[in-house]
Amino acid sequence: DIGSGTINAATIHDSRHINKESDTFNFGMETISNQDHEKIATGIVRNITKLRWKQNDKVYVCGGAAEDLVPYIQNSFPNATLMENHLYANALGFYRLAQGAFL
Repeated sequence: DIGSGTINAATIHDSRHINKESDTFNFGMETISNQDHEKIATGIVRNITKLRWKQNDKVYVCGGAAEDLVPYIQNSFPNATLMENHLYANALGFYRLAQGAFL
């Protein structure tokens, strides 16, 4: 999730969150003075590579800048795709969780 203040990377395997392969990076689109999309994507790739993500992993990209950055992320992760409703993916996900918990 490419956000304004942070970038979140989560690994989900067999419907379970893998904490050691997930992290929040302390930079986002509004915390970086240089808005060069390729350089920002390089920073994202560098950080997720440290989490031991593999080049052939499925990577789903969401957030406000996702559409601009996904082509650069695909240079390192060819299976990276822009999520449907990428601007609202988090809200929709939490809504679905709430439906399951309270309905």
